Amino acid sequence: MWVGLYSVGYVIPTLALLVAIIAFIFGTPTYRPKPKAESPFTRMAKVLVAALRKMNILVPNDPKELYELNLDEYSHPGKYRIDHSNSLRFLDRAAVKIEESAFEWKLCPVTQVEQTKQMVKMIPILFATFIPSTLLAQTHTFFIKQGTTLVRSIGPHFEIPSACLTVFLTISMLISIAAYDRLFVPWARKYTRNPRGVTLLLRMVIGIVIHIITMILASLVERRRLGVANDHGIFKKDQILCL
Repeated sequence: MWVGLYSVGYVIPTLALLVAIIAFIFGTPTYRPKPKAESPFTRMAKVLVAALRKMNILVPNDPKELYELNLDEYSHPGKYRIDHSNSLRFLDRAAVKIEESAFEWKLCPVTQVEQTKQMVKMIPILFATFIPSTLLAQTHTFFIKQGTTLVRSIGPHFEIPSACLTVFLTISMLISIAAYDRLFVPWARKYTRNPRGVTLLLRMVIGIVIHIITMILASLVERRRLGVANDHGIFKKDQILCL
């Protein structure tokens, strides 16, 4: 029975993905092509390589002595200039002008260096997002397996399928988003003077903390669930369902 339900559950999204691929292919003539540009990873690599090649070079105290393109270069659409910042100063070596350093893998403009700094600063946030990603993976895998061992009956003639338990996650998200937008943000604006209520970084920190608390509670519930299964002699069956 469970094999059949899971098979149907995988077939439906597979067919939906097939339809999406067909629609994507036939819609190709109507897409607006994006002009080919240099990969941002290549631009970052140039800054890192140039900075490593000039590890023994001292960075001047005056940012005006660093290499930068003419203002005319940033007058084109999609290009903008970024002023020098004092963070991650070891990357400033990529913009230090020395003899015979006109090669782009040895000399990079300040704007390119600052763009690389911005991406490097995002790395801690990237690692922090592993926490909610792990939680999301649990809700669609292990939590569904847990649901197969629960009593899901509502009334004498209806039982919620374990795969449908994630609907409560969606409902809670819709309710919390509405409450955040209509209740919390207007209240927070009075104290923070921020149109968003709180800064984006603080929102991420609060969300990650909530995720950590959620996973701690989920682990306690799982320990209790396995303990009950063990006390009633159904531990082996429960273990098989939760692999």
